[in-house]
This record gives sequence, C-alpha cells and structure tokens, in this order.
Amino acid sequence: MLKNIRIILICCVSFIVLLTGLAVFAANIKSIKEIEDTSKLINIKNFGAKGDGVSDDSDAINQALRQASNENKVVFFPEGTYLIESPISLEYSVGKFLMLKGENLDKVKIVGSENLNGTMLTSMMRSTFYIRDITFNHKGNGTCVDAFYIYAYNCNFTSASTNPADMLIFTGSNCRVEKCTFDSDSQEAYAICHSRRIDPVANEPESGIAINSYIIDCIFKGKSKGIELITEDTKTNRQLEGLKINNNVFENTGNEQITIRRAFHVDISNNIMSGCQGNAVVLEPGACAIYICGNKIQSAKACVYTKNDGRESDVVISDNIMEKSEIAINFDSYISELIIDNNLIRNVSNGIFIRDMNNVIITNNDILVDDESKAINVLSSNENLLVDNNNYESEVRK
Repeated sequence: MLKNIRIILICCVSFIVLLTGLAVFAANIKSIKEIEDTSKLINIKNFGAKGDGVSDDSDAINQALRQASNENKVVFFPEGTYLIESPISLEYSVGKFLMLKGENLDKVKIVGSENLNGTMLTSMMRSTFYIRDITFNHKGNGTCVDAFYIYAYNCNFTSASTNPADMLIFTGSNCRVEKCTFDSDSQEAYAICHSRRIDPVANEPESGIAINSYIIDCIFKGKSKGIELITEDTKTNRQLEGLKINNNVFENTGNEQITIRRAFHVDISNNIMSGCQGNAVVLEPGACAIYICGNKIQSAKACVYTKNDGRESDVVISDNIMEKSEIAINFDSYISELIIDNNLIRNVSNGIFIRDMNNVIITNNDILVDDESKAINVLSSNENLLVDNNNYESEVRK
C-alpha cells in the first residue's frame, strides 16, 4: 500500500513540475516574438563584414555585437559565410538583450577557421542572449558557442572530426536549445554540455544557478557523444536541476547519448534514441530524481546504465520501449528509490540487472528474452524489493 501511495505522489509531483515548466516556456516564446522587430535590426555588413568565406570577419562581428548589446538590438546576418580567425566574445552583463539572427539557416554560416584554437563565440550575458537560423562550423579546435545564458533556435552546430571540444556549452537558468542539429565525427566531443558553474563575478561556491532549462526537438548526428549534464563545483550542495530533454532524435553513434553527472530532477521523455555504440543513458554519482519516460531506446550495450562507483537515488523508468540491446537496464552500482514500471523490453540478451539496492519496484513490464532467467536479476536486496505483474511470455503491446 505504501509503495502504491509513493508511486502516486511521484507522478503528481512530476506532473506539477511539468506544467510549471510549460508555462514558463510559453512565456519565453511570447517574449521572443515581441522582440523580433525590424526596427531593431543591425545589419552585420554595415560593420564591414564580407560574408565571402575568405575575409576575416572577426572584428566586424565583435563590433556589431558590442553595439547591439548596448542598444538591445538584433544583429542580422544576410546570406553568406562569415569566417572568423579570432574568438568573438561578449562581456558580463545583466539586463541587456542581444540576438544573432540569420537570413536563412542553410545559407548563413559562421565558420571558425582551421587556425582558430579556442571557442568561436563566448557570451557572459546573464540573460536574453539569443541565436537563431545560423549554422556554426568550427574547423579548428574549440567549442562553437559557450554561453552563460542562451536561447538557441533552429541552428546547426558542426565541428571537425579532430576537434575534441563540446559543440555547445551553456550554464544559466531558463535556457532553451530548440530545433537545433548537432553533427560531428569527433568521438571525444559531446554535442551539448549543460553545466552549473560558479558565477564569474560573485566567484563564490554557492553562486551560479542552473535550473529549469530545455533541450527539445533537436537532432543529434555523427560519431560524437550527445548531452552531458554536470555540476562542476563539487564543494557546494547546489546542483544543476530541472532540465527537460524532450522530443529529440539521437542518431549519433558515440559511446553515450545522455550522461548525467551530479544533477537533480532531470526529465528525459519522448526521445528516439538509436545507434549508440555504448550505453544510451548513463547515470553517474550524484544523479538524483531522474525520470526516463516514454522513450524509444536502442543501444549496443545498455539502454540505461549506472557506473559501479555511484550512489544514485529516486529514479523512475517507465513507459519506454527498449530493444535491440545487450541489456535494457543495468544498475551496476547501489541504487535506492527505483521504480521500473510499464516498459516494453524486447530483442535484448538481458532484461534488468541490479547489483545492490534499497526500495525498488519492478512492475507491469513486458520483458521478452530468450532465457526467462535473464529477465530480472537482483544480486542483493537490502530491503523493500517488489517484483510483480511482469510478463515474460509474449508481447502484449506493439
């Protein structure tokens, strides 16, 4: 009875948080439409940018961005390829607005040259920094965009196969990465790194907040890894929290597609994940309140995996399809407060494996494996293990 009550409470809390996030998201969409006013446009070519793919446009872009941020305007990039030989940077600011907007996603490119060693575009703006309809291509070594706050909409990010840096890094709260495509053949790089970092001005362990951000409707390609979530400062109790990873398509073949390192309340739902050559979703020490729901996941190794040095807690895995993998769920470490419910697991060698646990519920799953003894394996049970109403015989759902 207590377990059933706990399931209901978790579902209710998740629903309330989801509604709150959607309300904030709608408010941000409205604000973007309101600020897209042609009277606020600054044409990058008025600052001397050539956009011919040969001339160095670094100085022109830096000048335009500084002026536009001081005047709260939009920097407009007409069709062209804008080569940069040196980094573009925006200094720390609070309350300013800036947008970089391309004329057409397929025809507007900002390209970091092969000689560029470092981040193409760095923004320390604390809020309202937007990029849209632009392709960022780093041919050298370094990150395409590193921003404290960002709203990236309908952008492409690509980098060289020899570039080990993550393509997009962002830090702040209420950020959005929407309808973007990431493509790199670097097996060392992540497409996105979302982190909680210390505020560069306050410079105190408890400064810097990273909550309630979204990565939605994006496509991940190439040989790189997907999304990394991390709290960089391990001395503080504050963590990255409240991220929604929803409705994305992961086709990248890297060793990981979503990796969570010390983050709280992450919603991974309605994604399509395939092609991963390692473990699709990886939970590392400090991953807490993780909801993996409604996804379709295929991976060479595990669909969901925890490393053997972690202590994860409050994980819900429900309503997923997990298939064509070595194992569906592999908790090779201690786990407490785990719910695995109503999943379809098929065409896998092993179903569910848990090494060490406390308070685990495994119910209402279809687990179809050749050997029923490999459907569910829990090596040790400290207390409170419930395994009930799972189907091992035939596929009930299609």
